[in-house]
Amino acid sequence: HLPVMMQVGAMAAHGVLGEITYAYGEYLHDVRDLLRDEQGNPTWRARYPAAIQYSTHELGPILEILNDSIVSVSTSAPGQHSGRLADGMSGTNVAVFRTRRDAIIVQRNDFASPRPSIGRRYVIQGSLGMVEVSYGRPCTGRYFLEKERQAGWQDLAQAPPPFAPPDESGLPPWALSGGHGTVEYHMVRGFLDAVRQGARQGRCDVRRGLEMSLPGIVAAASLKQDGALLPVPQVPR
Repeated sequence: HLPVMMQVGAMAAHGVLGEITYAYGEYLHDVRDLLRDEQGNPTWRARYPAAIQYSTHELGPILEILNDSIVSVSTSAPGQHSGRLADGMSGTNVAVFRTRRDAIIVQRNDFASPRPSIGRRYVIQGSLGMVEVSYGRPCTGRYFLEKERQAGWQDLAQAPPPFAPPDESGLPPWALSGGHGTVEYHMVRGFLDAVRQGARQGRCDVRRGLEMSLPGIVAAASLKQDGALLPVPQVPR
């Protein structure tokens, strides 16, 4: 539901990026001050198996754009950088996922390394072009198309239809109250619409939810096994 990623999804669906072979995602959020409560006891964040298990923020949009699923993963970490973190959970976790269609997805999660604010970043590389989505709120991005090579990098905010940014001018002011732009508004409204209309499934059904969540669980297991390449269970279609 991130508007800029919906733009990227439209570009992929129309084939202007060609065959997508590689994607990269980052979720960086220094939460060291949230690892202990006021009494010094570990919070749920400190008990989390590994940062990489919290992978759906990046994998979700990427898998939607690729229309793909994960079949295997190997995860590495440079070591534990903060004494305030639970054993086995380092600042940076890097997972290398392989998809059913043989694309590679690299994801970095880091919840302990110093940085001034939360950061997100996506890269989608295809055979005919690529897209980079940058940090910040609102998220912005740029794209490059081989057929428009002379134009170089182009601003996603200025992309022509059908890749133009979604028109959200008619949304109510409280659509921004969730803390992540209009993402929560679209997510909750989509769920409620599915319930009200009796739809058999919303935009993200149980199968898709499992395809987004299981890779992170297996990625955390790979980290504990020194980066072993592990298969990811496939969800029946």
